[in-house]
Amino acid sequence: MADACDISIVIPVFNEAENLPRLLGKVRALDLTDVEIIVVDDGSTDGSADIALRAGANVIRHPYNIGNGAAIKNGIRAARGRLVLFIDGDGQHQPEDIPKLIAESANYHMVVGARGTGSKLRFHRYAANLHS
Repeated sequence: MADACDISIVIPVFNEAENLPRLLGKVRALDLTDVEIIVVDDGSTDGSADIALRAGANVIRHPYNIGNGAAIKNGIRAARGRLVLFIDGDGQHQPEDIPKLIAESANYHMVVGARGTGSKLRFHRYAANLHS
């Protein structure tokens, strides 16, 4: 990896034009160094990819919606970072938590953020995401 960076933040999106400016603004406001932001546009029809490009993100475009699992995989393939961090493009994850995850990465091979007891994630969706 000749042009590696420290952290790759991968954001899969599907029609998130309304949420992306705020989300990307919050990520940029963290003022992290040596970070790349990769937005994987999974076939959006609302201009999500163009918004991400204007915000300075690297953008991967899928020609049509092929699913979150494929978006994650393509984001991983494009990532140049020593650490790869994933957040959803719909705003359900708080970018302000990114520094906490990065800090914990020094002690573990993998760090997973949990939404807590109020999470709306259902078991079937959790199981489906395990096999994406």
